[in-house]
Amino acid sequence: MTMENKSILDPVFEVTASLAEGYMLGYLIRDSNALLDAARELDPGDFAGYVNCRIYLAMGELIGSGSHPDIVTVAEHLEHDELFQEGGGLSLLAEMAETTPINQPQQVGGLAQLIHSLGMLRSSLAPRQNRRAVCSLLAAKANGWPHGKSWIVTVEDLARGRQVIPRELLGQRACYVYGDRAASALLE
Repeated sequence: MTMENKSILDPVFEVTASLAEGYMLGYLIRDSNALLDAARELDPGDFAGYVNCRIYLAMGELIGSGSHPDIVTVAEHLEHDELFQEGGGLSLLAEMAETTPINQPQQVGGLAQLIHSLGMLRSSLAPRQNRRAVCSLLAAKANGWPHGKSWIVTVEDLARGRQVIPRELLGQRACYVYGDRAASALLE
């Protein structure tokens, strides 16, 4: 996988998105109880890049398994994820937690709305061709492919067969990717 970071947002919006995502993740690392508030607004695909998306997903996975997603447990959970490690790993998590200015839980909802809105804007600006394919959200992020909203693939999705969905995506977070390059890479 190659990590492309093609920005389609205006640079001012991209800086805003980067700060908002870092603050959100930093706050969630410090107070994982706020993850439920954030999840009401956020789709993991709203995060601009692979690393932030992966951190957010890891926090949800840890809570789902009964663990508390603090700096150490998130870092341990992602210790074998090369792209996360290349993106900063443990030091990135520590920096997010340390530099986050949010101290009030009521700010999480507004910040989540901002990140969601910027994710929707990013998605609306992505070129849409006639070709689309389904892939894992993390593969779309790692390759920098334009994508739509994500969902967890169920047996019903496979049975409906409206779009070819690889069986190995069952139970994983997937999304539609758009464009000839992305679709060609997946459909070959």
